[in-house]
Amino acid sequence: MAQNSRLDIGKKRDQGVDVGSMISAPLVAASAANTDMMRHQAKFLMDFCFNKSDVKNEKGEIVDYQYAPRMIEMFMKKSVMSHDENHDPTFNTEEFSFQVPVLTLIPINSLAVDDIKVQFDMEIISQTTQTYESTDGGQKNTEQRAQLLGKISSDSSSSSNSSKRNSSKLHVEVHAGPLPLPVGVNAILEMYAKAILPIPKKNPNNPKHS
Repeated sequence: MAQNSRLDIGKKRDQGVDVGSMISAPLVAASAANTDMMRHQAKFLMDFCFNKSDVKNEKGEIVDYQYAPRMIEMFMKKSVMSHDENHDPTFNTEEFSFQVPVLTLIPINSLAVDDIKVQFDMEIISQTTQTYESTDGGQKNTEQRAQLLGKISSDSSSSSNSSKRNSSKLHVEVHAGPLPLPVGVNAILEMYAKAILPIPKKNPNNPKHS
């Protein structure tokens, strides 16, 4: 679709292009880029941070899906002080285990286009008027809108007509930066951070942990 549009603009270069379309094209492209980045971010989170399981009905048909956070079991050793039969302090090394969600261990790539600047000089070729009709509550409304047709101005320093045509430029400056994490993601991270609690690992040789 984009390729056909570029060819069509090239054929009608001398006839001019709608000014509104020329301004909106880079903005629509930036919006599409944001949508594409959000789609990939969501896919990354669901594929690598959650385990997907099927929800089936009584007939065994899949009716829904459930997502559980992908967990990593980690171990740590800690010196614990106790007392022997003579009430003398002794130190033993105990091993603790705790589960950490993968979601809390990796940086979440929350990027988006947050600034776009479009610069060009356009030579207005013609002006037309278009009529738009709409119906509101059974009443027919007619609205006329002006449409400007033009082409991007060429560089006046060029000598020949062909070089002027090739030197026409549309300058688009795009900046992408990190966005604040969504409220829902922050709530999940905070909830898991509070839920992480080390538990003594069971040791068959230690009657306390049997």
